[in-house]
Amino acid sequence: CPILHLLQKVNKAFGENEEMPVIHVRDTRHRMEAWRRKRVRELLWNVFNRSRAFTGVMSLTSCYEGLTSGVLHVWSRPNRVFDIIFPPDGTDGGQPKIQDLLGNERMVSFLSLVSKTDAGK
Repeated sequence: CPILHLLQKVNKAFGENEEMPVIHVRDTRHRMEAWRRKRVRELLWNVFNRSRAFTGVMSLTSCYEGLTSGVLHVWSRPNRVFDIIFPPDGTDGGQPKIQDLLGNERMVSFLSLVSKTDAGK
């Protein structure tokens, strides 16, 4: 009977087979968000590390140069640090300006930069 055959296919695809491996979307999403926060903090610290600002405070111009410089890691495709911290979303207004991130202060703090990104959440 064709209806019975169709019912068997649907039951096989969407049945309550508890032995089948399952991907927990919420757990996977939390892990991906945690990895992203870690990656952004790491990139920001690399900006300070390049300028030897181990105290977590550096000048505005050095920070600007660090954010517009290339990414150090081999496993990243060639991008600016800023493009990874704020990836373009395809619209014109999606990517904030570097000046908005840095502000008008002469000295930039690592903690203030982290708090303005998704790594501070």
